[in-house]
Amino acid sequence: MIRAILALLVVAFIVPAYAVKIQKLECFAQNKTKVEVTFVRAIDPLNPWIGTYNFGAQLEVFSSRGIYGRTDMRMSPLQYTTDIDMRGDAAGLDGGAVYLRLSPIVSGGNFSGQYRGQLFVNDLDAKAYFNFRDAGNQPGLTCTAQ
Repeated sequence: MIRAILALLVVAFIVPAYAVKIQKLECFAQNKTKVEVTFVRAIDPLNPWIGTYNFGAQLEVFSSRGIYGRTDMRMSPLQYTTDIDMRGDAAGLDGGAVYLRLSPIVSGGNFSGQYRGQLFVNDLDAKAYFNFRDAGNQPGLTCTAQ
């Protein structure tokens, strides 16, 4: 009887850690600029590449100059298909570059609900420039799963 109760308690605490799916991140740069990343599908932060090695995302930067948005971001593994770190690039950008990097914060094998990231935008067509990259010991972006 005690073993059964202990087994149920273990399952109750382990299953939610692996059942986490996210579709949106709300991020803030060091200067408090808000950045939102919305994936086209819900992903498991500990295993985002199930069934595909890239997927789409929407990027929005809420700056004092207005809202900069890209609906054509392509997310892919940073280096290997086993990576949980992601990189995003804007497709079809003729005049400039958009680069996004996102890394989930994992503690004890569990997703903490947060990401660290970097964003660099030099979009000549939209006349938009953002440089939210790591500086010192501070991440360029701190994100919370929504």
